[in-house]
Amino acid sequence: MSLWTKRIVFGDSLSYPSPHAATVCALPGGDLMAAWYAGSHEFASDVVILGAFFRQSTAAWTDPTVLVETEGYTVGNPVLFLANPDDLRLFYSVMYRPLDWGACKLKYRVSNDLGVTFGPRHVLRDETGLMPRNKPCTLSNGDLLLPLYDDRSPRASVCLISGDGGHTWETSLPIRSAPGNEQPTIVELPAGDLLCLMRTEGGGPIWRSRSTNRGRSWSPPRPLSLPNPDAGIDMVWTRRDRLVLAFNNSAHLRSPLSLAVSDDHGETWRVALDIETGPGEYSYPALIQGRDGVLHLLYTNRRFAIAHVTLDEAALDG
Repeated sequence: MSLWTKRIVFGDSLSYPSPHAATVCALPGGDLMAAWYAGSHEFASDVVILGAFFRQSTAAWTDPTVLVETEGYTVGNPVLFLANPDDLRLFYSVMYRPLDWGACKLKYRVSNDLGVTFGPRHVLRDETGLMPRNKPCTLSNGDLLLPLYDDRSPRASVCLISGDGGHTWETSLPIRSAPGNEQPTIVELPAGDLLCLMRTEGGGPIWRSRSTNRGRSWSPPRPLSLPNPDAGIDMVWTRRDRLVLAFNNSAHLRSPLSLAVSDDHGETWRVALDIETGPGEYSYPALIQGRDGVLHLLYTNRRFAIAHVTLDEAALDG
């Protein structure tokens, strides 16, 4: 295969002209499922959550279907997580006051057939303001960890942790920084510590924090040398025992969209590859590694489409 390939997952839709904030997970057998929200614009009451599948047999994305539609309210920030083959979860937020994500509630639906159908809608937290963005992870001790952030000002990052497969959840202590941080991306390092990188409210550096007790509490955040233009990031621990981070390598713009690599557990980073460098917005990356070792990157393509890049990890070595 070539080192990397770009496809359009969804775009040029008259019904849903502004798609944003994709999430992606790997399914058994090598297929992928993605979801994103789309409507006339981000805060519109016509926004829905759409989902589609990438089938390895055809090397193409299926036509999308509506996964969540909340008539009269805005929905956003879907996150897919495959806890086990019978439990695919879709987390998302519903905004109950116009133009205010701080008035949202965190909800979820469960699929028992790998995303073909989803069950009833459940409220995960009655507390308002908690929003998902990046993928959960299963820790080495079996705990499920769901990264969240509190969209009420000043913004802070937080986690929900479940030791019983997602039936009950406890809340971590928040991660706070002077400008505010949000949309954490978290990985477990080989020794069992957790590494968290976060977006900066208003723009600035990417923030870094660690946990030595499986996410219950976190070290005081400190800035990395990598910039953040108040935009989403995502990170993955690869099979080659290194970290790969998708981010906008700019202090002010959501372009370029780049991949950075760390070989020392997040202490230092090098920018390895620019995925997009043109004008406009290339943002909100969702990054995973498939069972075959291929990296999959989904992102918002100029607010007109959702793009999908498949990437051989060797492309990051040059």
